[in-house]
Amino acid sequence: MEKALKRKRKIKWILFWAFLLTGFAIFAVEACLPKYYQNKRNFAVLEKLERENQGLKQEIELAEVKMKAMRTDAFYNEVVARRELRMKKPGERVIKVRASVASKAINSSNPEAGSSAPHPLFMKVLFNRKIQAFLLAVAYTLIATAFLFFNEKEYKSAKLPRKVYG
Repeated sequence: MEKALKRKRKIKWILFWAFLLTGFAIFAVEACLPKYYQNKRNFAVLEKLERENQGLKQEIELAEVKMKAMRTDAFYNEVVARRELRMKKPGERVIKVRASVASKAINSSNPEAGSSAPHPLFMKVLFNRKIQAFLLAVAYTLIATAFLFFNEKEYKSAKLPRKVYG
């Protein structure tokens, strides 16, 4: 009888902690993961915008250098007229040269490699409000069950039979 009661208490303690820790784990995952991925996305956007800003600053510097050269350098004006405006002097013959495949490959933009983004379906599920509400309800239910399942009054009022040595 005594062993059965101790075993029952032990099982209650194990279940109490199992429910409690599972509830807190679900709550922590549901509360923290969406914020983590939101911050990660925001930092990625911030880095992209900073790179774009740096590129625009370089374009401005290049445009200022070109403007200065156009005002002061006659040779530069001739080069621009020939290359960009496709002008030629009277009596000249123009030979057109195609750009090679290698130069096109060099000038093409490289996609970002090594992206560690989670699966899109996982992100869809993670940010779904209905699923978030359901998981939070499960977490709260587990925590409440843990506290209701292990009733302290019942534990204190249980009378254990005393061993009689004699």
